[in-house]
Amino acid sequence: DAIFYLRKLIFGTISRPYEENYQVELLDPCCPITLTVFGDLMYSGELMNAGDPYSNVEKSLFQSEIVFANLEFPIDTRFPESAFPRFNGSSEYFDKVVAPLGINVMNIANNHSLDRGIEGLRSTYSFLSDHGIHCVGFGENRRFTIISVDEAEIAVSGFTFGTNGATVNSESGLNVAELNTIDHAETPLSIIIPIVKLMSEEASVVVLSLHWGLEFESKPTEIQVEIARKLCDEGVDLIIGHHPHVLQPLEVYKNNRGTTSLIIYSIGNWISSMKAKDCRTTASLKIELLEDGSVCGIKAFPYRFDLSKMQLVPLSNLSLIPKSFAYYSATTPCCLH
Repeated sequence: DAIFYLRKLIFGTISRPYEENYQVELLDPCCPITLTVFGDLMYSGELMNAGDPYSNVEKSLFQSEIVFANLEFPIDTRFPESAFPRFNGSSEYFDKVVAPLGINVMNIANNHSLDRGIEGLRSTYSFLSDHGIHCVGFGENRRFTIISVDEAEIAVSGFTFGTNGATVNSESGLNVAELNTIDHAETPLSIIIPIVKLMSEEASVVVLSLHWGLEFESKPTEIQVEIARKLCDEGVDLIIGHHPHVLQPLEVYKNNRGTTSLIIYSIGNWISSMKAKDCRTTASLKIELLEDGSVCGIKAFPYRFDLSKMQLVPLSNLSLIPKSFAYYSATTPCCLH
């Protein structure tokens, strides 16, 4: 990641022109599996003295069979709450910011996973598990988790590009791959594809959470596009990307398995008091999947985080989000349960 930022300082924006690929004919809606995707849940201490941050949010988002988010801070009750650069949340912050979303699947593999060391990560895992949340990206016994929805088995895993320089050994249980490689897609693929193969053997739907990309960039890199499409060809049905803190395009990809995969290059922040407007412009996605993993419905709900109110409010100016998100906001290709 440091090499990417050095290149960015020297040459400017790294992301190359990317033509959004999202207007394809989806299968009939009203599919059996619904999945809500939220972005990064950041630690913002100011929220503790504010009102309900979600009073203006569409309530059906909290009611899918799978509700997913990326937790961008540890929860280690041995330490007090703390903000950047070494985050730590609390049970009170969880109750205020996380619990109301109805999340049952949480990615904990990201660059802040080890802000409180490996014991802090284990504490986070235990805390979330005690609250009925499946953790992905970390597990000392296996690399992914299986979730049953009616008769469908859904395999979910998560990987991060790194941990802000914190040492990760092979026995830590944290899923790390060189996702922000400059020119060698084979390096992360050689780690992730064998896991995807195992996931495909145990489940009919494969979901992959990737903490990757460059902060504050509005488009993915060419290498990211190559990695994402190859993973979908190898068995992934849904890729949920995060880390840039801003929205990047979503792509509806016809994979070589004959099904339709969805790639979300970056879902941005969901809850954050970062000052930059792009970092407070967000969206949640409600996705419908067939039991074979094919995407048959997408609906985007765009919001912005209002610093004066410390809450999310609906975004009316769709020109502020990627065209693909705007497209699935203005139309209703999926039915909402």
